[in-house]
Amino acid sequence: SDWLPSYNEDGVRATLQEINSHTEELTVLVRAANRVSNDARQQQQQQGSVPSGGPAIENRPSLILHDASIRRNKRCLLAYHAHRIDKLRVLRWETSGTLPPA
Repeated sequence: SDWLPSYNEDGVRATLQEINSHTEELTVLVRAANRVSNDARQQQQQQGSVPSGGPAIENRPSLILHDASIRRNKRCLLAYHAHRIDKLRVLRWETSGTLPPA
């Protein structure tokens, strides 16, 4: 109908799949970084030096990229659904609660 386009289920599903893909990749990277970080920390403690915290500097851009992609996709989904809800609210007030014919 003209007042509210049909729900973009394919787009929403694709975005959710992309979020899941980024989440899985981020999980793999964090686990690998933690393993390497723990190994390095143990090695530094054995040598008597002060251990550094967090993932290695070469892993940080990938972590930031995946996190930013997840956050962006979530914002897009929230904006899409908020827009649809706003249209429904306006329609509700304009029609006094009766839906227009399909």
